This record gives sequence, structure tokens and C-alpha cells, in this order.
Amino acid sequence: MNILMCDTQYVFLQYFLLMPFDTFKDTFFVFDNCFSPSVVNNLAQSGMACHQKLYHESLLEERLAARQYNWEYLEKIIKGFYDYFNGDICIYGQDHIGISKILWHKQLRDIPFILLEDGTGNYCKKEKLGRYPEYMECNEYFMGHNSRVQSIYLTGIWRIPNDIKNKVNLIDLKSLWENKRVEEKQFFLNLYFMDQPTLNTISKKSICYLGGPFSNFGMMPLEEELQAYRKIISNFTSTELYIKAHPTGFNIDYKNEFPGIPVVMNPIPFEIIYFLTGNNLKTIASIASTASLIVNENVEQQFFDRKGNRIEIRYPLEDLI
Repeated sequence: MNILMCDTQYVFLQYFLLMPFDTFKDTFFVFDNCFSPSVVNNLAQSGMACHQKLYHESLLEERLAARQYNWEYLEKIIKGFYDYFNGDICIYGQDHIGISKILWHKQLRDIPFILLEDGTGNYCKKEKLGRYPEYMECNEYFMGHNSRVQSIYLTGIWRIPNDIKNKVNLIDLKSLWENKRVEEKQFFLNLYFMDQPTLNTISKKSICYLGGPFSNFGMMPLEEELQAYRKIISNFTSTELYIKAHPTGFNIDYKNEFPGIPVVMNPIPFEIIYFLTGNNLKTIASIASTASLIVNENVEQQFFDRKGNRIEIRYPLEDLI
């Protein structure tokens, strides 16, 4: 029996792709605050066991909630699964999010934990990442650089740090998606209300702009984010462009800001959009989005700073790895 602990659609996608469908359906899903509540609801309505920590508007509120959260309740649930299945359970997910604290609880430390790729942070040296914050009750490094993680699944978008190489299994997301049955793919699309007319529309576009989560996460004011997007999008022919909103960028009214440009507001991972519609894609633009790294060598990647100015990013970044 498996437990998935995550807060991003990307990690959820990887788990879906890696697991046989019956195993996926029998999973206990534990979602942190950033994960889309609509997807959690759809999973629950499909008969799957889900638990989600409440959403908080700010990092401060999130840290306070981590201290006040009823960890004993969640620990009791997981320990119950552990006892019921005679210890034959495994936890998958992220080791640096709020709910990851429970991985270090004494009662649960014997449960194997397998890390799934979160983004470029998985390829950073541990010194660039730092240690767990005080409230996590652990003095080790995260992103797999710790004793709690037994193995790691990565896509290999950057060079893998030497001290975790022996834990890493490389995966190909596109191959895993293609190997899923038609009904399994449709189940995943239905979780996100992804419809065929939308896919047909964007499949004709040659340019994609990937939105970010910046103002929603308090990283910059909303108006500054919008100004950057207006400047970036002005570089492209609007009839050739579509916008994929970030899964947590729901505070931006893209359709009002950019009338006439198709917008995918669904929190579905861009990787699936690309697999289904990417044949005509020639250019992908973003403010350094990790999702843009999924495209093949025939697609031009254009990166911009938070002022909307074009910048050059060379991968891999030597100072990170």
C-alpha cells in the first residue's frame, strides 16, 4: 500500500505515471496547501482516499500552521495503515514541504520514503539548498540529501549531484505517458476537466507562454507581474500564441488581460499539454519555468526576467550543480 505526500501537480503526475493504475487507485493521498482543491475533490468523488492541509495566504501563516497543525491526527492515520498492512507500505512524494515534517516522527521513521522530482532544486548541491527549518524538527538537508530518503526518481534535466547519485532512478515522462492505457489517460484528463476542444485549439498554436505563481506567492506585486507579462507577450504574434497559467497562478485574469489569446487555466501539468498538442510548437517562453525544460531540441526556449526583459539562461547552471 502506498501513500503520496505532495503539493504540486507535477509530482502528482509523476506518481500517476509510475504506478500501475490499480496501485494508484488504492493510494492514500496527502496533499499540502498548494495542491488544487478541485483535483482533490475529483479524486475523492472517484472513491479515492484523500487528505489535504488547509490553504494559507502567506508564508508566515503557513509556518504558523505547520506548528499548529494536528500532526497526531495524520500520524495516527498513517500508523493505522502501517499496522493494518503489517508494515508493507511506502511513502512517495516531496521531502521539503510542510507535511513532510511527519516523515521524521519516531513512529513513522521505519516506513520507506521515495522522493519524486520537484524541479530544478533536485539538481542543486545541498549547500545551495540549506537545511530543514527549525519547525521540521530535523537538522539534515532536503531534496534527497538526507538519511530519510531511500531512493529518488528524476528526469535528468540537469546534472545529478554526486552525493545522491546512488539513490537516483531516471525516468522518461513521455514514454510513461504513452504506455498508459487510453482509459487511464482519460481519467487523468478528467481530473483536471481537460476537454478536447481546448486541446484542439492550442494544438494549432506555435508559441506557448508559461505563466508563473509570483504574486500569488508574495514574490512580487500583482501589477508588476502583469506588467512583465504584457511586455513579454508583446514580443510575439498573438494569433500564434496560447497561455498556460501556472497551477497556482489562479489570481490572474488572463482572459481579460489578453483578450483573444487562448488560455489554459486548468491546473493540469504543462507536460501533458505538451505531449498531447506539441507537434506544432516552435517557441516556449517563460520567466525561467522548470516546465519549459520538457520540450525537445526543436523548440526554442525563451527566458525573461521579472521585469519582462529577455535573458539568456545556460543549462546546466554550473553554480548550482
